[in-house]
Amino acid sequence: MKRIIKVIGTVAPIALVAILITGLESDTASAADINLTDAVTVANAAFARAIAIGVPMDIAVVDRTGRLKAFARMDGAWIGSIDIAQAKAFTATAFCNDNASPVCVNTAQLKPLVLPGADLFGLQSTNRKDGIVAFDGGVTLCAGGAPIGAIGVSGGGIAQDQDVARTAAVNTGHLCAGQ
Repeated sequence: MKRIIKVIGTVAPIALVAILITGLESDTASAADINLTDAVTVANAAFARAIAIGVPMDIAVVDRTGRLKAFARMDGAWIGSIDIAQAKAFTATAFCNDNASPVCVNTAQLKPLVLPGADLFGLQSTNRKDGIVAFDGGVTLCAGGAPIGAIGVSGGGIAQDQDVARTAAVNTGHLCAGQ
């Protein structure tokens, strides 16, 4: 009997914590963040487009803070493109400002701003932690006109990467204005 009480005394607090965490999970995400269901839907839309054009891709979907929410690495996709896809997604959400116009700058829009002689030349080398990528393939995702995250795609040429990312945003209804 003492053993049963000891087991219950050990298991009950763990079960309570698990129940509390499970109950809090949906409430802890910011209203401005993409939820997991939508992130997976966006990744699947990108996967479908990559299959349609015949290019294996690494696909990353991040929340509004630039943290990974969903990721897919297609068979045959380059290992080196894993970090690039994530950095493209981070970049596409890192340059959002609700008071700016456009609200967000995607990686394709950032590219001409960082060329030699441009005002932001060198920007892509300033953030070593998450990486700033200033070439096509990162697109901000919106809901109701507000940014909720981003998708980053890598594995093809930059035009293919941009096509897959943008098509996924369009096909899931998450394309931001000006993207």
